Amino acid sequence: MVYCPRCGKEVREDSRFCRHCGSPLHVETETFTVSGDDLLDRVRELVREGNVTRVIVRSEEGKTLLDIPVTAGAVGIVLFPWVAALGAIAALVARCRITVERSG
Repeated sequence: MVYCPRCGKEVREDSRFCRHCGSPLHVETETFTVSGDDLLDRVRELVREGNVTRVIVRSEEGKTLLDIPVTAGAVGIVLFPWVAALGAIAALVARCRITVERSG
């Protein structure tokens, strides 16, 4: 049996997306450590790549500070609230980790 990594519901083995929450089932993750000054620029670069489905910003201790779902075509005004939150986090932390989920 295969389960969705996001919602935990059972899904068919040949499914590409969860029928319950819509999350991609074949997700690749990558983690970067960045300084607070570089946080906003790095997240913008990652979103522009196009295949990013989720960006998670964590403190150096591993505490989740911000979890950003990125949808196809999420540009401009859609990301503005997230950019404001990233700016506030960048001002408060010296270093943080960015975990990126990409659809596979």
